Amino acid sequence: MKYFQNGENFLIVLAKGEELFSLLEEFIVRTQLKTAWLTGLGGATDVELGFYNLEEKKYIFKTFSQTLEVTGLTGNITRDEEGAPLFHIHGSFADSEYHVIGGHINRLVTGGTLELELRPVKDSLTRKLNDEVGLKLLEEK
Repeated sequence: MKYFQNGENFLIVLAKGEELFSLLEEFIVRTQLKTAWLTGLGGATDVELGFYNLEEKKYIFKTFSQTLEVTGLTGNITRDEEGAPLFHIHGSFADSEYHVIGGHINRLVTGGTLELELRPVKDSLTRKLNDEVGLKLLEEK
């Protein structure tokens, strides 16, 4: 992982074989980042995606172990009530036949590269469990 600061924003470049969430955690430790919005693109070789079943209040996960174009990532980094980082990132991915899949990212291993932009948010946000939907939703800290 390499990263650069561009004004208040950060540009992060992941290399082939690097895992997204473990490197984001490392980045947060290095920079003390609290809250940020994230966008990205690149490639992946292994992705676990989730679809949230609202009625059952649980994710249904599926793994895709193939070379994929990351056509778009969007999400955020927040903290839980104890201060641990939480990632909420969705992505769309295209295979060699140009079929697109997408969902909530639970795991992503970088293909050729993965390029991210993080835009820090001045006000810290947190997530708190919402019993009605079964998810930790954004709240102002």
